Amino acid sequence: MSQAFPAKIEVKVKKTKVVLTDDHTILRQGLRRLLEAHETVEVIGEAPNGREAIRICLASRPDVLILDISLPDLSGIDVTRQIKEQMPELAIIILTVHSSKEHIREAMLAGASSYVLKDSPSEELVKAIDAVTRGEAYLSPSVSRTMLDDYVSSVGRPSAAKGSLLSPREEQVLRLIVKGHTNKDVGDILNISVKTVESHKYRIMKKLGLRTIQELVLHAVKEGYVKVKPEEQIEQ
Repeated sequence: MSQAFPAKIEVKVKKTKVVLTDDHTILRQGLRRLLEAHETVEVIGEAPNGREAIRICLASRPDVLILDISLPDLSGIDVTRQIKEQMPELAIIILTVHSSKEHIREAMLAGASSYVLKDSPSEELVKAIDAVTRGEAYLSPSVSRTMLDDYVSSVGRPSAAKGSLLSPREEQVLRLIVKGHTNKDVGDILNISVKTVESHKYRIMKKLGLRTIQELVLHAVKEGYVKVKPEEQIEQ
């Protein structure tokens, strides 16, 4: 009597739908090959300029838009402002050579979820996609450093009154978030669970009256909740 074996069940991986925007065709093709090597990413469109990027996104409704700042028609920052008005749920990753504090600040204020420099290792872009898909912000380490240095040079160290709103653990979690770490990274560094990290992040945003991760990053740097010093281990 033959033995019946259960049918093999295929588990479909939900893919993050991505649109690429850059005026250099070779770069777009290289990015497509890089991203499609990951089973969780699907590139559903490419655009050589800002207006085409907006058209494709409105028609195909991707999860993530990756775009440069320097485009032949609209700047990437203008594209970000315009498309966030029509698709506020769209996560936008700025991928650019521009590393100035002015460009970074404008992009984040316009609604970008991530800022990655083109000279970063390729895995940085994949990390950024994973992060923004989870609703988190992601900044290249050098970008985080630029934002923090800009804060220190312009307003100095945060005051005790500002810091007193957050507990020492919350300040530590906030510093790591601003530096571009994911919830899992923060949990690993501080030896706490991802759920605990999420709870801390929720309380931080509630205390500061913020709604999005972009607002959290900008507020932390501009208002002085981030203290630029090595992370100390704080006992729970």
